[in-house]
Amino acid sequence: MNVTPTSTQIAYMEHINDFIEAQDNFPSIEVLANHFGVAVNSAFQNVTALRKKGYIEMCKDLKRYRRTSAFKAFIANRSTMESKVAA
Repeated sequence: MNVTPTSTQIAYMEHINDFIEAQDNFPSIEVLANHFGVAVNSAFQNVTALRKKGYIEMCKDLKRYRRTSAFKAFIANRSTMESKVAA
């Protein structure tokens, strides 16, 4: 399986990260769907794909998820690369 996230999955990761920084909480699947203008099922499929690639872990109740260290490393690396390009 290709573990590199697609551009859509990267957009989800960035929004999740930004939401957490602003709200100190994770966005629900419904919030993600609303933000991206898609059906809840589509947003859930993107979160599921991120889980399969190791970027998201689902909590036992399956209503919540959390970022993995791979997610955090990806975002940190992306931010570092963007800073270098801007400089």
